[in-house]
Amino acid sequence: MTAFQDPTGQAEPAPPSPYALTDSIYDPESVRLLYARGVDEGWRCLEVGGGSGSIAKWLCSRVGTYGHVVATDLDTTYMKGLTGPGFERLEVDTHDIVTDPMPERVFHLVHARLVLGELTERDKALERMAASLRSDGWIVIEDLDRGSLASAGDDADAAAVFERVQSAIASALRGRGLDPNYGRYVFHRLMTLGLNGVIARGGSAVQPGGSPMAEVLREEAATHHGELLSAGLTQADLDAYDALLRDPNFAFMSATMVTTWGRRPSLI
Repeated sequence: MTAFQDPTGQAEPAPPSPYALTDSIYDPESVRLLYARGVDEGWRCLEVGGGSGSIAKWLCSRVGTYGHVVATDLDTTYMKGLTGPGFERLEVDTHDIVTDPMPERVFHLVHARLVLGELTERDKALERMAASLRSDGWIVIEDLDRGSLASAGDDADAAAVFERVQSAIASALRGRGLDPNYGRYVFHRLMTLGLNGVIARGGSAVQPGGSPMAEVLREEAATHHGELLSAGLTQADLDAYDALLRDPNFAFMSATMVTTWGRRPSLI
């Protein structure tokens, strides 16, 4: 277990989490899906891209005294607060899912949310995650398909601004070798890896400006600010986009979160 402690032996507090918004949006559905997979006493679980550790925390509450939860990320800074009573079953590891060693046929559950589409070697990572499942183990992947992102109002000018910025962001992601629509492909990937009972379902929603989802899009545009200007957008474009996402009278369709799950065949 990776310990986060100061010299006095007290738990070092985690800094403010940049994952707070996405956790608030997606955690309820993630928990519902994992609960439906039957996470129970004694399970060994792997949370890839643990972020703030919110899902790892829930898994720890389910696996009991004899279970074990491994939460990994390239940066585990924001999981520093996951210490104290009840977390002795938690292991936090700095780990690269593409290149670092991975155990095989160990876990009852492997889960990743908003991870694979952010990797250039996403198919390799998915294959390694599936290989770490024990007989009858579940893999649950939640990733985005940005194809549904669009204005949901009747203002043509607002729709044009939204579309220009979204198109530029998608192009910037592809330019890095990432896939903004990877969620739609996970079903087929898991089928080719020989998993049983593979199911994929997508969910999106119409959201107003000023909502948590709108704030996520604002932060995303700020992150890519330089790339978007280099791609030909103007500061006026970005200012207009930002104003739309602050405006409660503007509406947009969110990206689709595609959740795909499957099970390693039984050895019996």
